[in-house]
This record gives sequence, C-alpha cells and structure tokens, in this order.
Amino acid sequence: MLFRSNAKPPVLANDWWQALIQRYTWRNVDFAALNEPGEQSLAAELFDNVADNLIDNALRKTSEVRVTFDPESLTLVVTDSGDAIPTAVARELFNAPLPSPSSLGVGLYHASRLAAQHGFALALAHNEPGRVSFRLAMVHKKFI
Repeated sequence: MLFRSNAKPPVLANDWWQALIQRYTWRNVDFAALNEPGEQSLAAELFDNVADNLIDNALRKTSEVRVTFDPESLTLVVTDSGDAIPTAVARELFNAPLPSPSSLGVGLYHASRLAAQHGFALALAHNEPGRVSFRLAMVHKKFI
C-alpha cells in the first residue's frame, strides 16, 4: 500500500471497524464482520473516506443499510435496499463527478481514485432493485 506523508498512519483493522460502528451507532446501519479480526492493518484515510461516502449515500436513499467487513482480506461491502442505479449512471460512477440535485457528485469519483492510489478497487458489486452493493477490495495483480 502507498502512504503519503500527510496521510493518516495505518491502523489495526479491528480498531478501525470498531470506530466505524461507533460513528454510526445513532443511525440505522447493520454491521457484520465476516471473520475474526487479526493483526491486519489498513489505510484509515482510504477506509474512512470510502465507508463514510458509501454509508451516507445509502442512508440518503433508503433506511436499510448493511455494512460487512472482512478484516482478513480487507474487503468492505456497503449494501442498501433502495432502487437500482440507472445503467447510464452506473457506467460513469467512477469515471467523473456526477452531480445530482442533492450533491456535487464527487464522492464516489474521489473515493475510487483514492482506492486506486492504495492498491484497492471500488466497484458496484450488485445493482438490482432492493440490493445495491458497493465493494472496496484489494487489487490482486497477475504475474506473467
């Protein structure tokens, strides 16, 4: 992972996860860890930015939000029960800012760029009515 000198230092995955849960205790968000946390560290700047952006976006469109985290693979998934994202919009989500009536539309674009800088990818994992999921996961490079 790449860390810039002004970036937050890496934190233990479990510490980050517990802090995220604490930040959203007053909101209707369901949290689930997929594995027992070990000693894995993560880039707090990246995970804070992506998690907050995805959770806030999801809460704006629906009241049912689920966040899952696998501390072993450092995979974060945010799922909401709202309407599917229109296909034309979904194709451009990470390519450019997409303004909407309620925002400037830079959040997902910025989050995807930040993810790439840290060796991760942000993707729209599911896009169907009642199940819209975004996944942040480490990029696995193929060696030839």
